[in-house]
Amino acid sequence: AANGSWATSWSENTTHPNVFPVQGTAQLGEVNNTIVAGPFLGDYTVEFNSYTLDYSITESRLPITNMAVVGTFPDNEWNPAPNMTLVGADLWEVTVTLSQSDDLEFKFAANGSFDVDWGHDVVHSTDPLTDTAVLKEEANIRLQGPLNGDYTFTFNSTTFEYGVSREFPTFDGMAVAGNFNGWNTATNMVSTGEHEWAFSAEIVQAGLLEFKFVSDGNWDNPNWGGDLQFPYDFPIEGTAIMGVPQNLRIYGPFDGEYEFTFNTATLAFSVDRVGDVAPPPPLNDDMAVAGTMNGWNTEPNMWVNAQNQWETTFELNQPEAIEFKFVTGNDWANDNWGSHTSHSTNNPAVCNGVLGGPNIVVPGPFAGTYRFSFSDRTLAYRVELVSDDDFNFDMLGWNPQTDMLELRWPDQPGATFTIMHAETLVPYSFTNWMTGVTGDQIEVPMNDSPTGFYRIMRD
Repeated sequence: AANGSWATSWSENTTHPNVFPVQGTAQLGEVNNTIVAGPFLGDYTVEFNSYTLDYSITESRLPITNMAVVGTFPDNEWNPAPNMTLVGADLWEVTVTLSQSDDLEFKFAANGSFDVDWGHDVVHSTDPLTDTAVLKEEANIRLQGPLNGDYTFTFNSTTFEYGVSREFPTFDGMAVAGNFNGWNTATNMVSTGEHEWAFSAEIVQAGLLEFKFVSDGNWDNPNWGGDLQFPYDFPIEGTAIMGVPQNLRIYGPFDGEYEFTFNTATLAFSVDRVGDVAPPPPLNDDMAVAGTMNGWNTEPNMWVNAQNQWETTFELNQPEAIEFKFVTGNDWANDNWGSHTSHSTNNPAVCNGVLGGPNIVVPGPFAGTYRFSFSDRTLAYRVELVSDDDFNFDMLGWNPQTDMLELRWPDQPGATFTIMHAETLVPYSFTNWMTGVTGDQIEVPMNDSPTGFYRIMRD
C-alpha cells in the first residue's frame, strides 16, 4: 500500500508454499491478499518494486542449536535442557522409557529455554502418531495413558511435524512375588502370547494378600506394583505401575486356586479364582443392613445369594448420601461392621468392612433399586444400582378369598421368567420350580404350592 492508505495498493491472488525466497508480481487494485503458507520462525525481508510490481520475501531462519522434549517425564519436570539428537536435516530424536498409568503432557523447546517452544491443544490416544505442533502454543500435547515401553519422540524444526512411536520391552521371564510365596522372584509365570503372562497357585491364608510382578528373576529389574487394594470379589482387574514401592493388595481369606495374568505392554493384570467352587456359607445365622434408609432398623433383612453372600435391595430416590452398617442378631450389642473408606460413587461402592467401624457413607444422588451385598467371612461389601438386565423381584402373596398363591412382578413384554423356590434362606437352596413363564403373574392353588420362599428371575 502506498502513501499511507489503501487507495493505492497491490497484491497477487495466489498462495505460495513455505519455500523461500518467495517471488511474484503484484497487480494494482487486487482485492485478494497474497498468502504465504506457514510455519514461520526467523527474520523475514520483504522487497517490492513499485515500477515493475515485482516482490520477494527472503527468510533468515532462527538458528536452532539444540532441542528438547519436555513435560511430565520421569526426572524431567519441564526442564528445557537439551535431550534430543539431530539425526537428519532439521530432524531431532530422543527415546524415553515410560511406565505410568496416567497421561503424559509434553512440548518441544529449542535452545535450552521456552523462548521458542511448540505445543498443540490435542489429546492423542494411540501410537504411533504424527501431527504438527504450533509455535508458542500455550496448551501441552497430551498422550493418553497407560504408557509402557520405550517411546521415540521426533520433531522437525522446519515443518514443526512431530511423531511418537513405541517399542515394547521384552522379558525372558516373569514372576508373581508376594507374601504367599515368601516374595520369591524366581520365574513362575508362563508366556501365553505376545506380552501376556499367566500363573496359577494354591493359596491358603487368612489375611491380606500382597504381591508384585517382577521381571527376569530379580528386584533390580523392572517390577510393577501399585497403591491399589481390592475386596475379595473376583475377578479382580487393574493396571500396575512400574517401580513404585507399594504392593498390590487383596483382602482375604484365601482358600483355593487363583490365577494371575499380566500384560507387559498395557500393564493390565487380573486375579481370578479358578474353578466353579462355591465359597463357604456365612458365619452368622442372620444379617441386616441398618441405616438412614430404614431408620437404623436392625431386624434381619438380608438373604443368602448364590455366592453365599448376604444380599438385599432398597428402593432409593434421594439426592443426599446414605449411612449404614451391617449388623447381626438384631442387636447393636452383637457384631456389626462399618468402614473408614470415603466412597466417591454409589455405583458401585466397594470395599471391606471393619468390625465395630464407623458408619459406611455412600454419596448420593440415588435413583432406583440398589443391591447391598456383604460377606461376613471376607468382609467385602458392595452397593450397586440394579440394572434393567438384572431382573430380581421377590413378590409373594396368599389370597385368602381364593386360597391361591399369587406371584406378581413387573411386566416386561416379550420376556420369559423362571420361578424359583427354597425351603430356607440359610443355606442358599433355591431351585427352579417353574420355567418359561410369560406375563406378569401366576396363580396356583395353595395345596399345590410348597411352603417356603420364592424368587422370580427374568430369563
